[in-house]
Amino acid sequence: MLHLVNVTALRDGFGILKSRLRQFYNRFPYNASIKSIQVFMEAFMLFYNFIRVKWLS
Repeated sequence: MLHLVNVTALRDGFGILKSRLRQFYNRFPYNASIKSIQVFMEAFMLFYNFIRVKWLS
């Protein structure tokens, strides 16, 4: 079964991620490994989802 996603919520989520990445672009090491980028993204998403759940409840 195909699950439909609220497109606005999806765009908002990516918009927040995009703005955060833009803010940290100059501080993020240019020689960062793929692993360090993956760890950063996972940590950001965990933090963001935690804040969202706390805000919604």
